[in-house]
Amino acid sequence: MECPECGGLRLSEENGQLTCLSCGLVIGEVIDTGPERRAYGFEDYLAKSRTNPLNESSSTTIGRVGEWLRDSSNHRLTAEKALQVFKWRRWQTRSLKARYGLIKARRYAETVAFLMGLPENLKDEALNLYVKALRAGLTTGRSMKSLVAACLYAACRIHNLPRTVKEVAEHAGERRSDVASYYRMMLKRGLLTAPPPSMEAYVAKIASTLQLSGAVQLEALRILEEARRKGLTAGRSPVSLAAGALYTASLTLKEHRTQLEIAKAAGVTEVTVRNVHYALSRLPSVSARLEQHS
Repeated sequence: MECPECGGLRLSEENGQLTCLSCGLVIGEVIDTGPERRAYGFEDYLAKSRTNPLNESSSTTIGRVGEWLRDSSNHRLTAEKALQVFKWRRWQTRSLKARYGLIKARRYAETVAFLMGLPENLKDEALNLYVKALRAGLTTGRSMKSLVAACLYAACRIHNLPRTVKEVAEHAGERRSDVASYYRMMLKRGLLTAPPPSMEAYVAKIASTLQLSGAVQLEALRILEEARRKGLTAGRSPVSLAAGALYTASLTLKEHRTQLEIAKAAGVTEVTVRNVHYALSRLPSVSARLEQHS
């Protein structure tokens, strides 16, 4: 290619412009079509990223990488001023890391919430809890994914949505013990106050999964209410009580479901369903209705 003005062949592509070195004519702009350069660190990423609004031309960044020892007039800073700027830059880097971590947590929460079919307001509640945990210093040295899953489970508890720790952990791809541990940690720190899980909500959820009638649900609720008056619900899991009550109600009203089917729908074991059914069937009114419909 030659210069259209003087016909010279000495061309330069510096600063993104194609310039003739003979006559100084700016022929046009040069578009870099090469691959992106790989970044090997956080500051390296900020310096090389094209779409990052905090790279070299941003007024919110305290100095470019390797150039914070000079001021805007390219004069070297004094030792005292350079130390002050270094402290500013260190705090800014920490805040940027926290912000990018929050963005990653938000994207992960949106993914898990979508997989679980959770509403938008519940996802926002989980993100608010994550911000509280971030400000309390609970994110340092801990798994972001497990903590987000714990926040989602806590949001389900706050809004009385029947979701178990196991269910949330499976959708998040994390260990159940980690999610439960982070949830208990947030409770101890006073970051949330969640009501106890409702047996009634689990009855509706399990019955919907098994396509049981409304009559069976009402019968299960009556059984649970009587069990609560007799003190049989103390120390038992709400989801296991709901599963056992639904199994007992299905036997009473001849809408048979096996213990295995109910256990899978509730996320518990067959032994749990069987033990709860045995305890509930010993109630006088429940025993009488079972004999009446047998």
